[in-house]
Amino acid sequence: MEKGISCQLPPKDDIEDNLRSAGIDRDNIVVIVGKTDTDLDRAHPARVAWTMKYAGIGNVAILDGGYSKWKAEGRPLVGGWTTAVPSSLHCAWNKDLLCSKDCLKEKAGRVTIVDTRVHSRFTGKVQDPGVRKKGHIPGSVNLPYTSAFKKDGTFQGKDRLARHAARAVGKDRKKEIVILCCTGRFSPTWWFMLSEVLGYGKVSIFDGSMEEWCTDTSAPLVEGR
Repeated sequence: MEKGISCQLPPKDDIEDNLRSAGIDRDNIVVIVGKTDTDLDRAHPARVAWTMKYAGIGNVAILDGGYSKWKAEGRPLVGGWTTAVPSSLHCAWNKDLLCSKDCLKEKAGRVTIVDTRVHSRFTGKVQDPGVRKKGHIPGSVNLPYTSAFKKDGTFQGKDRLARHAARAVGKDRKKEIVILCCTGRFSPTWWFMLSEVLGYGKVSIFDGSMEEWCTDTSAPLVEGR
């Protein structure tokens, strides 16, 4: 983890210990259940899903609409706390899902960089409160994380997601894509849609995102479209 960066993957042993204590093993089917009350609530499940995929959990899904929709539809709920039987998981780390700042600088111009912040923060018209400077990485494209959701917090249908993706990154499922946002919290939403829903095969996340990029005085930025 980079010092002073607010949202990065925990140490590997912490991830493994947490997954073990939850009873999760590599051959389990895991469904992530979150909330949809705020933009950040909507982003959290994909962040958890990406972390699990990084740890080698192969079958990870997100409950569309999360707890909020489940409760609103009157589906069954129980109270109390369930203690899982710990697993003996040994994580198989999928390093291809993670891109460092140095890796991104080296690959710039050869990969498609997707900035998932809202457009006004991407262009620099509005200061991003999670980032020290305005603007975006030269050559990056904007695909706002908000475009993955309907107003009620459920995901857009697959056809609409595919249209959004095609406009931003094209239709080549084999191209290499690196996704980022302000601090790493929101970028996993489009990682999940591109990689797990739409079948793009080489998608990673720059976990430090623009927060880390803007701490580097040699890292270029541009404003505007």
